[in-house]
Amino acid sequence: MTKFLTDEWFDQAQALGAVLPEQPGKSLVLQHVLTAGPVGAPDAFHQVYDDGRLVTFAPGRHPNPEVTLTESYETALKVNLGQVNPRNAMLTGKIRPGGDVLKLMSMLPLIQSDEYQAMQQAIAAITDP
Repeated sequence: MTKFLTDEWFDQAQALGAVLPEQPGKSLVLQHVLTAGPVGAPDAFHQVYDDGRLVTFAPGRHPNPEVTLTESYETALKVNLGQVNPRNAMLTGKIRPGGDVLKLMSMLPLIQSDEYQAMQQAIAAITDP
């Protein structure tokens, strides 16, 4: 297992997402902004999806995010451990979306795919809280 949000964790998670099947048009630059994290933890990370594949999963802020999700460190951890459903977290205000939310919603077929769910489970399996 790898400590959540370390460079090694990002590298492993990105490798798991790189093998997702191609889904033309399912591209997004997704910025996560974290609040209330432990000292030394990143306060942001980003994901870049290109035609359904996770091509970047890295700490820090992306210069041109299309969607920004603001959430606590704890919520981000629980989502990545599979303990919290991200849609439910948005509905309850634990994750606050900003930017092109319609583009985020267009990604639902990808997020609901069996391959994406398997990737999420694999990320949960490597994550040490």
